[in-house]
Amino acid sequence: MKKTELTIKEDKARQLYKTASPELKELLEETFGKDNLNPDLKSKVTSVEAACKLIGKKREEWIPYANPKNDWEEALNATADLWLIAEALREKKIPDYDNADQKKWSPYFEKKKSGFGFANSFCGYTYSFTGSGALLSVFTEDLAQHFGTHPPFLALHNKVLTIKKD
Repeated sequence: MKKTELTIKEDKARQLYKTASPELKELLEETFGKDNLNPDLKSKVTSVEAACKLIGKKREEWIPYANPKNDWEEALNATADLWLIAEALREKKIPDYDNADQKKWSPYFEKKKSGFGFANSFCGYTYSFTGSGALLSVFTEDLAQHFGTHPPFLALHNKVLTIKKD
């Protein structure tokens, strides 16, 4: 019998795992570990670095300023970081804005003395409207709340939404 080696990347294994037969699931679990194949995204996506690892991107290749010199450049880097986090929370899936049946959730914020705080999440069905940008939408209310309340992510949202007074 001819022996052939099969190489599967972890992100592809996660995709296969969702619809795999019990035998293939067992093989994938032995190879990659069950927690890596069926992760709770909130526990996996807790930082920009974790998001980048999950989606296979390098932050330094995506942020516009390697050494930001002012608040504007920091805000633009924070925007890029939020895009990377949202992509990880969507598991690299792109929202289909032609599909009104696909829910797209976004965090909303309200101004407080200390900055902006998470106010709510929102899902629109029949029109395109978002308080944080289409690139920052995710597919569940739970993930939108995580995206808007997890302290490192909230700090990034604040960098984007506020301008420091001199």
